[in-house]
Amino acid sequence: MEKESGLSGNILLALILSVVIIFIAVIIVFFVFPPVPDVIPAFSANIERSGNVVYLYHDGGDPLQKGKTAFRINNHEIPANSVTFLHGQDWPWTTGETIRIQSSDSAPGLVEILYLDDETPVILFSSLPDEPAVPLTPTANATISVTGSPVVTVTTIPSVAATQTVTTSATTPEGTGGSVIAQPPLASFIADPVQGEIPLTVRFTDRSSGTPTGWFWNFGDGGTASVENPVHEYGVAGVYTVSLTVQNQYGTSTKTETGRISAGMLPAAGFSGTPREGSAPLSVQFTDLSTGSPASWSWNFGDGYGSSDKNPVHMYLQPGEYSVSLMASNSYGSNTRIQSSYIRVSEPQTTEIYLSGSRAGYLLPDGYLQFIVTGPGGTIKIAGTEYNFATGDLVQLFPGDVSSGEIDVNGNGITRFSFSDVRMYVNGELKRTGIVSDISIPQISGLKSTFTLIIPAGDTNTVLFADGKKVLTPEVGQVVIGGLAPDASSSMYLFKKTQDLTFRGSAERYTVE
Repeated sequence: MEKESGLSGNILLALILSVVIIFIAVIIVFFVFPPVPDVIPAFSANIERSGNVVYLYHDGGDPLQKGKTAFRINNHEIPANSVTFLHGQDWPWTTGETIRIQSSDSAPGLVEILYLDDETPVILFSSLPDEPAVPLTPTANATISVTGSPVVTVTTIPSVAATQTVTTSATTPEGTGGSVIAQPPLASFIADPVQGEIPLTVRFTDRSSGTPTGWFWNFGDGGTASVENPVHEYGVAGVYTVSLTVQNQYGTSTKTETGRISAGMLPAAGFSGTPREGSAPLSVQFTDLSTGSPASWSWNFGDGYGSSDKNPVHMYLQPGEYSVSLMASNSYGSNTRIQSSYIRVSEPQTTEIYLSGSRAGYLLPDGYLQFIVTGPGGTIKIAGTEYNFATGDLVQLFPGDVSSGEIDVNGNGITRFSFSDVRMYVNGELKRTGIVSDISIPQISGLKSTFTLIIPAGDTNTVLFADGKKVLTPEVGQVVIGGLAPDASSSMYLFKKTQDLTFRGSAERYTVE
């Protein structure tokens, strides 16, 4: 029995020693070979908003992976089926690629890109419509913890487009039940001007909240200041990152704006276009967003046309995807920005219309006829004077009186536009006003209009066919025919006088009310 007891004791001791050895080994492995933390990717982007569509251009940094990347608009998560790549690209999202987000909000405001690490989502990028978008220093969402006797620690990450860090500690007063409202400052500032020739004098203005009592500025060129609203001169060409650190009794906050100041240097080309997609012909307003004070611009719209204007308007006549480039230049040199498949033009969806004999039908005011002159010989007689068009002219004709008039477009171009009180714009500039008595423009393209016809219910004399099907207006109610355009044979005819409305062509909008 004694031998058996001694044997059992030895076995128990061996088991205890084994557990201790394994525990020590685990501790050693943990400290010698700690788990590799999730590396937060570096990332920067450009953002554009067009209605309820948001475009995000990967402008530099690491690729972002599917499943590790999420999007929020106005603090709402965006489902995966609302996120698509342009021109057939796919994950991973790499530099030069553009993502399109269809937002359920009519006015996308706050846009955020999040990296889904193993613990807490990290905000990589944040932008509001009225603030420049720059990458955020990766930081987890705001947290508040209470420990000890007690001490409050607050880390605040505002969803704005700049680096912000706040740290503070405060002892809770006795009798407050362990709660205290810390009010650390939140750094913010503006600069004016942000670009120009050297020497460039910039006035910086503190806009921080939380009543700061101390300021420290770093102007990015080695210069610093500790006053609230300093003035600093940049004497060497370059792009400078500016930071402001503010403090009060509760803690400090720092805001850093990367590349905020461009002093007498090579420009950095950038631009936006609105809208970026639609049916042909599509008119796009391009806006120069270049930094570095460019003095000249060279646009390539991707369809064989270009411009040297700063903010041009261009019309795309044919369906397709178009890459756009801008070269911005100043006395220091030039820089080019290319956006692949930036503009998407689709086939227009139209309805073939045949309308005649309407006595009560009428034409809504404030519409216009628009087209591009594509060859020589185009003339119009307006206000008793003949005007000659040049090839490439964008023409818009606005009739002031639509109670009577006639339009005829056929194989010979525009042969009739008879209205009174017509305002004629050429390339966006008002050229003439008066009665149009004659017109002959044999070569045109991109013809469309904003004219809208209304056929009231009960107009029993009306003969109306839509895509070859007869429509009985007394039975179906009021009919609205909008966006008049030529039909498949490139013909369009409109005739309007008292108790007589006739139209043959097509329409972008056809509704029965």
